[in-house]
Amino acid sequence: AGNNRWSINERPNGSYPPAFLDEREHGDVRAMCRVVAQMNGVGIGLLDTLTNYNIAAGFKLTVQAEPEFQVPPEFIKAVQICVDEFQDENDWPGDLDREVFQRSEGEDGECFLRISAAPGGKARVRLIEPEFVCEPSNARALEDYLGCCDPSDWKFGIHTLADDVQTVMGYFVQWSHAAADYDYFPADEIEHVKCNVRRNVKRGLSGFFPVLKWLDKAIKVLGNTADGAALQAAIAFVIEGAQGMTQASASTMASQHGTLRTENKPDNGGTSSYYIRRYGSGTIPTVSKGYEYKPGPLGSERAPNFIIVLQAVLRIIGTRFNMPEFMVSGDASNANYSSSLVAESPFVKSCESRQAWYKTRFLRVIWKALKIACEAGKFSQWVTSYDELEQLVDVKCEPPQVAVRNKLEEAQIRGLDMAAGILSEKTATAQAGLDYDDEQRNKAEHTDATGGLMPSPVLPDDPMFGPVLGQQETM
Repeated sequence: AGNNRWSINERPNGSYPPAFLDEREHGDVRAMCRVVAQMNGVGIGLLDTLTNYNIAAGFKLTVQAEPEFQVPPEFIKAVQICVDEFQDENDWPGDLDREVFQRSEGEDGECFLRISAAPGGKARVRLIEPEFVCEPSNARALEDYLGCCDPSDWKFGIHTLADDVQTVMGYFVQWSHAAADYDYFPADEIEHVKCNVRRNVKRGLSGFFPVLKWLDKAIKVLGNTADGAALQAAIAFVIEGAQGMTQASASTMASQHGTLRTENKPDNGGTSSYYIRRYGSGTIPTVSKGYEYKPGPLGSERAPNFIIVLQAVLRIIGTRFNMPEFMVSGDASNANYSSSLVAESPFVKSCESRQAWYKTRFLRVIWKALKIACEAGKFSQWVTSYDELEQLVDVKCEPPQVAVRNKLEEAQIRGLDMAAGILSEKTATAQAGLDYDDEQRNKAEHTDATGGLMPSPVLPDDPMFGPVLGQQETM
């Protein structure tokens, strides 16, 4: 207890010891994790894999009316158009959402998004680098300017109540070293995606932090093994002198059959000389009397043991993210791909949990954009305030599916649910990965073109597709 560097409160003002206690330590941790995310091959591949499975092509956003209200379809369509415009304007999905995930999960452990109003009631998203969010040098003057009545805390650049770090009021952003080059953004303009810490901690932590040393060791083991194997493989064969041969005799033979090469040694300023001999393709060398030919090592002897160690290190890294080994190592020889992606597997469960967590953050961004559109009067024909918009409209956010899909089985289940009246055609269309409105237009166009004739659907128990789900085959 006497060596404890923290007070009774081990997380003072939003700190997260032992990972970081202040802005300097948080910056050091962020720098180390950025190196891994940008320069470590294992880290880059791991983060890309996580992004591909969790984000994929993006979360699907669908606007619906709240069931207890009678909402005009034109109003729902107008809100959906606004959401679609926001996605198009901000490269979401497909680009910005993937960057948010990679920044928050790997590089920085967090991501600051500023949602601001643009002309025409549109919303613009801009990312703020985490190092710009810092504690102000003159917090008291800033509090006076803002008219703060309650005692405040500014640690890590996040403005909260002094006795409640969870109540965020705003963010201080210092753009450069110039004292006057700063901005203060209220909390409703910023979405702070903060990962891998408790809710009382003000700043995020990269998922790489617990395995930094293992990621470094993995690269070192692989690099050293490859370098050693390359050096050994460069030795084609060895000519060994007979027992009792003097150094002078060996040097004489080398000079007779090789070419002298001299190299400078910059450390001591001297030179070193040795003999080399090049052999053309298909050369069969002869060995003089008193000498013995031995094949070279060709990078073999201990390399397999090092690869075993490397695989063990990669398994430790994969455990941090509940990933099967082949996703980290790229070696699928000891793993079953399909069994690792079934609904019950740890990796799928982990991805689904992450998706649920990011879903809430993405929806908060969308609602901030809808608030900007509402305050600009884009929905004034139907509502008079943003609160009314929230009451009448719901935005569904569907993440991509992680588990391996059995499309026939899914279609059969959807058919049974629709027949039982517990699943709507619109929801079934979305589950099939299609757009309901587009499909309705396509059906109408096909009906007009064929005079009302529609192709007969393939029944679930068609012999081409096997028996209906749950139906026993008869012999």
